[in-house]
Amino acid sequence: MLGGLLSPSNVLEVRVVPSPRRHKLPTNQQLPSISDEHLETLTATRSQADRRAAARTENFEEAFAILQAVQHILGRPNQNYMLMENTLHALESRMRTLVQELCNLRMEEILDSHIEQVIWEETTDI
Repeated sequence: MLGGLLSPSNVLEVRVVPSPRRHKLPTNQQLPSISDEHLETLTATRSQADRRAAARTENFEEAFAILQAVQHILGRPNQNYMLMENTLHALESRMRTLVQELCNLRMEEILDSHIEQVIWEETTDI
């Protein structure tokens, strides 16, 4: 069965053609490198990004739990309306806090992105 697939007419010929070098670096030119301080800053921003990702996940999980609680509360007949109103206000307040926390995480992300951009621009300007 494989005999027909491996016949000379079905085999693809591959040729490797070396590309001409367009730009040659002088041997005495320094390659851009990153300073220890910049490396530490980039490590810190990466660490902060990991922390933000975990916080964002926790916030979304809590928001989902709040929405489920609201659906449960609203789906129950004959409730104590005063208790229901207080509970819904507390849940609304927590949701507002979660939204603010998510906005703060986004602002941190934008700031870290700007810091990283500046570091890489400084590194390539050498």
